[in-house]
Amino acid sequence: MGDFNDHLSPLDKRGGVAQLRWLLNGFREVVEDCGLHDLGWIGYRFTWERGRGTYRWVQERLDMGLGNHDWCRMFPDTRLFNLVSATSDHAPIFLHVQKRVYQRRSKSFKFENAWLRESKCKNVVVRSWENNVGFSVQERLFMCGKDLMMWGEELTQDFQKRLAYCRREMSLL
Repeated sequence: MGDFNDHLSPLDKRGGVAQLRWLLNGFREVVEDCGLHDLGWIGYRFTWERGRGTYRWVQERLDMGLGNHDWCRMFPDTRLFNLVSATSDHAPIFLHVQKRVYQRRSKSFKFENAWLRESKCKNVVVRSWENNVGFSVQERLFMCGKDLMMWGEELTQDFQKRLAYCRREMSLL
């Protein structure tokens, strides 16, 4: 990030003599060879000016942020702001870096063969499948898995109670 005093595109300059094509291509090739990407900007395009209010007014985007692929993946919500300055010919730039917070992965679905012995298992699958009409097969399977997992957790929590009930019933025999 900084004042590169060069352009990536002919659109990075307004007014004055146009940037020479070989200079544009050279800077762009160096950026590409280094595996860097322009982070873009929010605000006014140009970060430097000279001759405001005259026929020789020149504006250029000289200040920018660049990042490689890994950095951009690590900080996908980063934003570069072109700010305004009343006292300098360069506009300040502000890089707001915000690392995406990843939530812990939820448990993956695992079908329990013991569920097949439960009479309500088929009902859970049928209800889930019918409630997700219009979704792709893949989405319906995912939702069915979530429904089975929730039902299975309730079943497991209920297991201790059912076990105690069965033991009481058996003791009466």
